[in-house]
Amino acid sequence: MGRHKLVLPWRGDGRTIIADVVGRARAAVSHVVVVTGHHANATAEALRGHDVQIVHNAAYAAGEMISSAKVGVAALPPTCQAFLLVLGDQPGIAASTFARLIDAWRENPAARIISPTWNNRRGHPVLFSAAGIDEILALPADATLKTYVARHARESIEVEVDDPAVCADVDTPEEYVRRINADVGARLVSPAVAEAEGDAGVAPTRSQSCPTEATVAAAAD
Repeated sequence: MGRHKLVLPWRGDGRTIIADVVGRARAAVSHVVVVTGHHANATAEALRGHDVQIVHNAAYAAGEMISSAKVGVAALPPTCQAFLLVLGDQPGIAASTFARLIDAWRENPAARIISPTWNNRRGHPVLFSAAGIDEILALPADATLKTYVARHARESIEVEVDDPAVCADVDTPEEYVRRINADVGARLVSPAVAEAEGDAGVAPTRSQSCPTEATVAAAAD
């Protein structure tokens, strides 16, 4: 990506990708925990003035989301009854998607995991019941959240949402250009501009085990 992707501009008002992600989550829930990893200072600076709790995952370089998820989950308030795991590089999630997930949890209190789907594809954010927090924190370092999800497949439900953003994140300059040009009110950019807007160097894609840049745990109670 030519720079730390979470601080790339997202909308015409100067909002960054991470500010868009956090702002949308914060509008839907009572408490937001942002777990930083790579470029922690830049992420924290981009969120200055936002009503969020920022914690750092010192083990981010391992490249696995589970370590960041554990840090975020451990920082949730003790009164939390459910939380949403939100990807830091997935802007544009509709308010109706957050509402649909939370409503589904309230309608199905025994559910451990509630995932959104769009066009028959499962996406994020995913809602987890707080009943599973201790089990998630006890997962071994070589496990993933899929380990937990597989254990509780019978206690999981999916909800269809009219929101393609649940299946779209920003991993490459091309994805950034496509997403921002499709976003209402965003300024038009080209791949060349996306590459030039920042520090030198190319960030690896997720398939290349990119160090976690930010994970958001949002308390839904």
